[in-house]
Parts: sequence; structure tokens; C-alpha cells
Amino acid sequence: MSSCPIVTSRTTVAGSIAKEVKEWSDDTDLESDDEMDFDVVQRLFVRENEHFKEARFPQAAEFFDAGVNRTQALSYSRQSSLGLDKIRSKLGLSYAELDLRRAYDSPQEGNLDESERVFRELLGQQFGKKDEIRRRKLHASSGMAHIDLSRQNLGAAEGWCKKSSVGWKRLVGETHPLHLASLKLSLSTKQGVILQQLRSFLILQLRRLRRLEPRRR
Repeated sequence: MSSCPIVTSRTTVAGSIAKEVKEWSDDTDLESDDEMDFDVVQRLFVRENEHFKEARFPQAAEFFDAGVNRTQALSYSRQSSLGLDKIRSKLGLSYAELDLRRAYDSPQEGNLDESERVFRELLGQQFGKKDEIRRRKLHASSGMAHIDLSRQNLGAAEGWCKKSSVGWKRLVGETHPLHLASLKLSLSTKQGVILQQLRSFLILQLRRLRRLEPRRR
């Protein structure tokens, strides 16, 4: 990628998300609150995907975060009728993906230690097929870069970016363009805006990898 994506104010994007969620809620013909909430979560991830395809990475990251946060709210606020099993089934997510979504989102909540624990555990897992192991290590390396960026430790983040880029190449046979951009950014500046853009690149890798998998089956 030859240039950085245009930075959009988080407040502006958050306002846009809130407006869209209200419009979806007002326009729905679903009677159940549960069904409506699941519909909103799915739409958030669809919008994230649309922004990602257009290389609007900061906006896509905001929709991704909104989807993750709403998924968490569903599982915790209505434990009598909703749980992780139901959310997983309705959204088509595996347990590992739900854990990864939480781990990716935790640095935003200030829970860096828990995220690091999840990612280091993934790095140490050796069970499963070779590609499955590589996918786990790819996610974990990307996540550790995310954590070190949140801690303003650019040297360590740079190392994890390199590992992620190598991991992607081993998995799909080509260099991941987002990781090249991430590496370039991590080497160039310590400005907070650039760090946020790099976080956007890293947090969206999970979605990019999920879209790739059906084509490999």
C-alpha cells in the first residue's frame, strides 16, 4: 500500500454508528428484542466488511469494535435467555473466534494483561493441522503487536509485525499488504494517530483471515 488511509475522527464515526443502529432498530419488523439485537450485531459486521473492502480502515475498525462490544453486551446482560452458545450459533462464530474478539478488544478496555495471556497461550499451542497452528500463531503475533502498540513499545511491536507478515506468507503464499503497511508505519513515527491506524490494520486481520478461509477449502 503506497499511502496511509485517511484518518476519520473516532467521535464522528461513533456518531455515524449510533445513527445507523437507531435507523436499523426503527426500521426492523422483528418482534423479539433478542432477534433485533442479533440483527444489529450482524449488520455492524457487514458494515465493517464494506469499509474494509474500500480500504477505509479506521472506520472499519470502529464498526468492528461496535460489533464486538454489542456481542459482549448480549452475553452478559441477558444471561437468563442469552449466552455464548446462542451467540456463537446465531453469528456463526467458533469459541476461538469469540475469545480472539475479546482479546483484540481488551486493550481498548485497558485489560492488556488478559489479552497478552490469551495470545501467549495461542502461541504455545501445537495441536491441530499445520495450517490451523499457523493461523493461531498469525492471530497471536498480530495481537501481541496490538498490545505492545497500546503500551507504546514500538520496538517489540515491530518484531511482532514482522512475525505476522512471515506467518501470513507461509499460510497463503504471499506477503500480507496490510502488514507491509503496518511495518512501514511502525518504523516511521510515534504519533498517536499513526498508532491508531496501525491498531486498525492489526485488529482487522481476523476478519480478513476469516474471509480467506472458504476459498482454501
